[in-house]
Amino acid sequence: MQSSDTDLNQPMSVGEFFGLVTLAAIIGVCHLAYTSYIGYRLFELRGGIQQRSLNGWFERAPISKAWTCPVHLPGGLLFAMGEAARHGDHLDPFDPIGGLAVLAGSFFAGWATSSIIQSLLLRRRPALGRYLWRLWLAVFCWGWILVPVQMSFVYQWTVRY
Repeated sequence: MQSSDTDLNQPMSVGEFFGLVTLAAIIGVCHLAYTSYIGYRLFELRGGIQQRSLNGWFERAPISKAWTCPVHLPGGLLFAMGEAARHGDHLDPFDPIGGLAVLAGSFFAGWATSSIIQSLLLRRRPALGRYLWRLWLAVFCWGWILVPVQMSFVYQWTVRY
């Protein structure tokens, strides 16, 4: 059996694995910054935040839906559960877990994107996957969906606290 110059089934080396993890972490941090900034702007455009004076005070407007990134939905669900079960002003146990889920979602988006980049650079496997599944996964990770406002990541750090 003849082998081509690029073996598609060759396992990843240790260096390539650490390169993938490092690139995923860097892109994951970029994803978190992207979702924070764009999410804030989308929240503002929907009318969720309104500036009330010239000195920079902001006020929450009553909206029922907000935009969030799909990979942050597990964290958003935990945030919403925590808000429903919350008593007083103390931190509920769902908030730290929800925060970790948001970080994990951004790291997952970083992994999905870095996997495509690494596949394109190393040419070891089909870069976009069969039926372009890697591309669709990356689009899903960086996209936006409309959810109840309590499940929005931006709502947690702008309005709730």
